[in-house]
Amino acid sequence: MKIYRYIWTMGFIACFCMRVNLSWAEDVQRVFMGADGRSISGTLIGYNPYEQIATIKRSDDEKFRVSLDVFSEADQQYIQKQGRVIDFMQSIKIIPILREFDATGRYDETRYKAAHVKSLGYAVSLANCSFTIFEEIEIEYCLFYRQRERRREHRMEFLHGVQYGRWELGPMIPGSRHVVETERVLIHDEKSKCTVFGDDGRAKGGVEGIWLRLVSTRPSEAGLFREFLSPGHIDNYRNWTPITVPVGLNKYSRK
Repeated sequence: MKIYRYIWTMGFIACFCMRVNLSWAEDVQRVFMGADGRSISGTLIGYNPYEQIATIKRSDDEKFRVSLDVFSEADQQYIQKQGRVIDFMQSIKIIPILREFDATGRYDETRYKAAHVKSLGYAVSLANCSFTIFEEIEIEYCLFYRQRERRREHRMEFLHGVQYGRWELGPMIPGSRHVVETERVLIHDEKSKCTVFGDDGRAKGGVEGIWLRLVSTRPSEAGLFREFLSPGHIDNYRNWTPITVPVGLNKYSRK
């Protein structure tokens, strides 16, 4: 596993068609009490710990930036804690990019042509676009792929493989970026040819996507849990599988 760290401009990451599952209730309405006894009903949508400014959205969608010391002691504690939750769930930007690597030496090159074998893996970018420092984050991933193989009675079937792995990151300071690489999988992708009797049974495979799970490992934040799927609908046909299930060339690959 390789980890690289960079300092990146906050908010520079584009959005992709992916889904993020959050383990906390969004748009939670709360009656915030002021130190002077006045109150305001709304939702906490952001907190800057350096300026100690909370951003509250009322039910009419009006937004207000309010100094932390204006609130009651109980609300100050809520804002500080929930602000970290919001940043963990929304402001760690995740971008997985599928890459192809050199597969030389990882398989029997006398049996498979190099033009038909790919070594694929994800480079996952994680950028902290918040004002919060995250000291320790544990990440698990499942890389899903499929490979067509000849099975019983000379029939070709798609077999589904999983490459499982995990990383430990930290610290993630505001504006920082980490790039981590998954383990790579071998894909035998030789296009089938149609004949009068159907296709000729050649192998065909590919990567289906990646499923990430992020957990804060700090004891005080043990409940922070986040999922990220790319593509967002991959859980419609694949299940989270915390073990490596090799198929195709990966059963015999040379690490």
